[in-house]
Amino acid sequence: MLTAKYQSLSKQDEFVSSLLPPPYKGFYIDIGSNHAIKANNSYALELLGWDGLCVEINPEYIGTYKDRKCRLLTENALDISWGSITLPEVIDYISIDIDELSTEMLDKILVLEAKILTIEHDAYLYGDRYRSVQRKTLISRGYKLFAGDVLVEQDGFEDKKCPFEDWWINPLHISTNLNFTSKLPSEIIKALR
Repeated sequence: MLTAKYQSLSKQDEFVSSLLPPPYKGFYIDIGSNHAIKANNSYALELLGWDGLCVEINPEYIGTYKDRKCRLLTENALDISWGSITLPEVIDYISIDIDELSTEMLDKILVLEAKILTIEHDAYLYGDRYRSVQRKTLISRGYKLFAGDVLVEQDGFEDKKCPFEDWWINPLHISTNLNFTSKLPSEIIKALR
């Protein structure tokens, strides 16, 4: 059972935990991990026994990781040689939340294989500028779009349709016929229960 409150602003941690439920203990890579606890996509997973790697370059947040067990990299994720780091053969969850650099990051991180991947595209701000490239890249690599155009579900966004992120699965590792478009994270999680 869950031993920690989910912390993701948009329920990414709860989504991952729904597809790979406890007592499953996986491995995550959290790129643009922000604060170590608040609004963090991997903290609850860590409390559930997962291991992982957090990448955060903002000095304002680096000090918040002193009590986390994740390996923290404080360099630009685009400068990391992802193929040379000792990691599991398959990463259970990759979170990419680095705004306009997300598409470039995707090209770098896909030397690794993931079961689940969430990636921000902020289509409500940029239209199809990043989303179309991300989708083309992930589809060409065999990933399946599980939830497209996930909507922002935060204070101040009530009654606004703001697609900001896509949630992907690797059908070699996760099998489901469910598929969502333009849904709130809470609606997706409810359907998974």
